[in-house]
Amino acid sequence: MEIAGKDIALCHMRRIVEAIKQCPEKPPRDLEPAGAVQKFSRPLVLDWDVVYKPDSLRSPFQGFVRFRIVAHFEESEAGKQSKQLDAQYRKFTLAKKWCDEEYHASCDVTEYRYDFDLGTDTPELRKASMPIAINKEPIAYEPKEDACWDRIAKSPESVLEGRGERK
Repeated sequence: MEIAGKDIALCHMRRIVEAIKQCPEKPPRDLEPAGAVQKFSRPLVLDWDVVYKPDSLRSPFQGFVRFRIVAHFEESEAGKQSKQLDAQYRKFTLAKKWCDEEYHASCDVTEYRYDFDLGTDTPELRKASMPIAINKEPIAYEPKEDACWDRIAKSPESVLEGRGERK
């Protein structure tokens, strides 16, 4: 195993992980039909690593980062002032409670895993996935542009070039 290559791969992965940790909370989003406002936590990195894959000359190392985002729900101002929306919010909270009890996991927590090909060049996102509480198996996930962590996954060179990602 090439030591200098591993040092570069570790350095790249460490910078990706640190950038994800620095992502801000996503802006709150109104769920008006439910009379709720959804707020999101900052990413909490659970683990990450770099492993040697000698079968690939282009990217002999693969790295991953696994993290979670927690959603918090509050009744919206409109929900507090409307009997109909308040009833919808109560139904919504009961459905969330049922989901948590049924699947023995918080349905408010979303876990992400990004896998990267790492070499001496820029890291590349190889796969993004997220386990779903309902089926317990990870599903393929396509990173979007509305979350800082997804922008980092799609363009890891942004954190390696010193531009950072804090939007």
